[in-house]
Amino acid sequence: MVICIKILVMVFSPPTGDFINWAGGASFVFGLLVTGRFPPIAATGVYVSLFLVLAPFFWVWKALPIDHPPLQSLLFSTSSPAVLLAVLLKAPILICDIATGILLCRLVREITHSEHKGRIASLVWYANPFNIYWIEAFGGMDVIPTFLLVLGIVLATSKKWFRCGISLSVGTLLRIFPLFIFPYFLLAVNKRTTRHYVLLIAGFLIPLIIALCAVYSAKAGTLTTILNLPGIWHQFWLLDFLGWDITNQFTKTTLVLLVVQFFIAAEFWRKPNLIHLATVSLLAIYTGALAYGGTAQHFIWGSALLSACVALNSDESWIFILTFVTGSLYLTPIVGVATIPPVLYDLTMSFIGGTFYAAKAGYLVKINLENLHRSGFRLPQLRT
Repeated sequence: MVICIKILVMVFSPPTGDFINWAGGASFVFGLLVTGRFPPIAATGVYVSLFLVLAPFFWVWKALPIDHPPLQSLLFSTSSPAVLLAVLLKAPILICDIATGILLCRLVREITHSEHKGRIASLVWYANPFNIYWIEAFGGMDVIPTFLLVLGIVLATSKKWFRCGISLSVGTLLRIFPLFIFPYFLLAVNKRTTRHYVLLIAGFLIPLIIALCAVYSAKAGTLTTILNLPGIWHQFWLLDFLGWDITNQFTKTTLVLLVVQFFIAAEFWRKPNLIHLATVSLLAIYTGALAYGGTAQHFIWGSALLSACVALNSDESWIFILTFVTGSLYLTPIVGVATIPPVLYDLTMSFIGGTFYAAKAGYLVKINLENLHRSGFRLPQLRT
């Protein structure tokens, strides 16, 4: 029933926001591919991989016996060409949305040996209004690499480290986030089995090397072009994050939190849980990246992992509900502002936004305290 609702939302949501930009990128890449040329990354930027994913679906739209007006004229349009374009370009994200729910069910079922908890995980993912808006209505492409991240966790849980590395690597080619989450996967490998480390790292490096060789062989870019991509394509938060121009306090905080969190997990967590490791790494990234230069659809990554967490631990339901109620109100433009005085609106949104970030920070602390407790670590007692 929820999937049917998702399909209806996808069909009746006209192209909005960044969707036309995605369509434009797919159109540009498709035009080059039909002439036998690989799209130059100086023109496509950091989104070249996602444009390549969308190009076949844009080709189908171009092949339909309908009018094909300029893409900008389709913004907020409910005409047949606009609806068909929206449906076709949202098809891969709907497929990844459904597949992510299936993987979450399998992941939780393997961990808990409970079919019931596995179904809860998939239902929480499917029925989340935040997901429905940002994936089916808005067209959030982040669900595609999110699917690959969850797939990597499922493969790692099954000890298929080489395939896990490949999945995370392909996700990194689509979005940069898995690159920063990858070190946390190393903590989940059995320290006595060097072979597993080799398989995981090899699987992660091979797709990256192949992609780099493909770019060079097709004369689509140089190393300098690749390094300059974030600045050219207004991804300045990424430049800050990587350390080329660390000028923003939020990005500095993110980098420090990631390092500190990695040290705590490596030094004090006795048996690191992969879902917890991936969750704390994402929550650390969100502290800075989402506050500075990120967009709300980036939280789709966290939505998947939180869906698994709430199924694994029913006592965490209140954190999940608090996070996504405030997240939906704060990050999703569904609040009517026409009749709300500006001062009251600003105060309300500041409160909701603060609660949203506080819920994420609270969960980050909760996971750490639980794992420290399991390891036998005790915080010093304060005498009153």
